[in-house]
Amino acid sequence: MVVADTSGAGDVLCGVLAGLIDRGHPPRAALELAVAAASLAVTRPGTLASCPSAEEIAGLMAGA
Repeated sequence: MVVADTSGAGDVLCGVLAGLIDRGHPPRAALELAVAAASLAVTRPGTLASCPSAEEIAGLMAGA
């Protein structure tokens, strides 16, 4: 993986983690998916533009 920009990675991690826990996912599974989403975000430049889409999050969940 090539890191392009770390801006917003923490926001992605926290947002995905909180969202998944709110939807009833077990905390450990939610954390693993949140880390995967943040890892995806750092491969893109920018802050908002680097945030994974709902479809990308669903893809990460399907692959977990």
